[in-house]
Amino acid sequence: MQNPGLQYDEALLVLGSVQMRHSPQEINLPHDPNTWYCLRVRCFPLMTVRYAGAIKDYLCLPLFALFGASAECIRVISMLLGALGIWGLSRLLSRQVSAAQGAMAAIVLAMNPAYLNMTIFDNGAVAVWMGAFGLLCLTLNGYLLRCPQADARCESAIRPRLYGRLLKSPVWAAFWLGCAMGLGVWARANFVWLLAAIFAAAVIVLGRRMLVPVSHWGALAAGGAAGGAPFIAYQVHSGGGTWEALSMFQANEPLRNRLFTRLVLFSETLLADREHRAIWAGPGMPDWQPWFFLAVVVACCAVCLAARNRLWERGAALTFLFLSAALFFSKLAVSEHHLIVLLPLAAVVVVLGLRIIHRKWLSLALAVVYAGSALYWHVLEIKGLSTTGGVGLWSDSIYTLADYLEEKYPDQELKILDWGLQNNLFVLTEGRLHTREIFGDPHPPEIEEVQKGGVFLLNGADHRQFPAASEEFLKALEISDIPARHFVVRQENGAPYVEIVEIRPRR
Repeated sequence: MQNPGLQYDEALLVLGSVQMRHSPQEINLPHDPNTWYCLRVRCFPLMTVRYAGAIKDYLCLPLFALFGASAECIRVISMLLGALGIWGLSRLLSRQVSAAQGAMAAIVLAMNPAYLNMTIFDNGAVAVWMGAFGLLCLTLNGYLLRCPQADARCESAIRPRLYGRLLKSPVWAAFWLGCAMGLGVWARANFVWLLAAIFAAAVIVLGRRMLVPVSHWGALAAGGAAGGAPFIAYQVHSGGGTWEALSMFQANEPLRNRLFTRLVLFSETLLADREHRAIWAGPGMPDWQPWFFLAVVVACCAVCLAARNRLWERGAALTFLFLSAALFFSKLAVSEHHLIVLLPLAAVVVVLGLRIIHRKWLSLALAVVYAGSALYWHVLEIKGLSTTGGVGLWSDSIYTLADYLEEKYPDQELKILDWGLQNNLFVLTEGRLHTREIFGDPHPPEIEEVQKGGVFLLNGADHRQFPAASEEFLKALEISDIPARHFVVRQENGAPYVEIVEIRPRR
């Protein structure tokens, strides 16, 4: 409800919604090649970027049609996807372990500041990932309830009440489980790491119980193809575009440095990640918080691994460890919005580990510390957003800027000299502005750009992402001595958000 500004990557995930509403053509903003597919009369987005599907484009489309494009609509969809992740996980634990454990896991996630931030102010496709994770949990539960030979319990566990119409048999249940898997991979390609971790853990824990009928595996594969059809279509259309992206995001640090950095980031993501504390220029975490909660997770993971004849506990711990290994040792660049995918598994491990320990006083003490810490960060964030309105790329001044530009320059090209303005302006004005990013593409020397004139947008000096273009432009403007009109849109703290420079071309 504080409504900080619509961030560039947050808007990136819904560009297709705006484009499909107002034009049958492929979007003309910079985007990865072959991510749109055009039929005779209309084009449709397959992917947002090479590794993330266009799911939000289609989910936001009806809301945009009803209420217009806005940050609020986007965040309602993100919030519901995050809630789906919580509900699916809770449902799986409630049916397969106990209702108490399902409720506890739901409470842990629902009050976690990092989970709420990542799935509401979603600039990394986290909300879609969590929604797909929730569907995976729901369909896995449906399959286990209909195929007890894959479960640890007897046939009396079958309860067709919830899924009776959609999951009439184990084969259909396997099909829907495959659909959820395919949809997850379309949502974000690294979902396949989760699937691999679950499969490896299941093989170790279940052993021969994995030998379900061949028809189930066939239905699973068919469902995977159906749910991941857009992802498969994109790979065919692009010649393997997702695999091309692997070479674009390599981490160059030594392994030791990567492991330490990712451990620090993960420890903070267990409570309040720094990526979203930056929305309101929040302070650093107290030293004890990240390491305390990391120690709790590690200890409960060890307890679950050591437990004999507890398939769910061991399975959850192994899945958590396998997925952690994939993320920590990956040669790809990894940040908080990647590591957040470990949080639901960490919550399960802690809940199940405390169940094994079975010390009420310990569980109560940890609950009090966790709830108090979460509340502390929620209060700080509410106050911070109320005071600042968001800072830098998250500033709510983007709304003022969009209104001003639409009123002042409805038909004039706007030349953007830094990253962070084009996508969100496109969404908030529903594509009515004419913008062009000139900081990254080859363009004439800045002195010639100045002499051509026009309207230029520059980020404030404190949050420039690629400052070279802006600095060279300002130097060229000073050297040329060409008259220019400057207008500054400021953040609530008074710092410049965007500078608008209007130059009349020399005749």
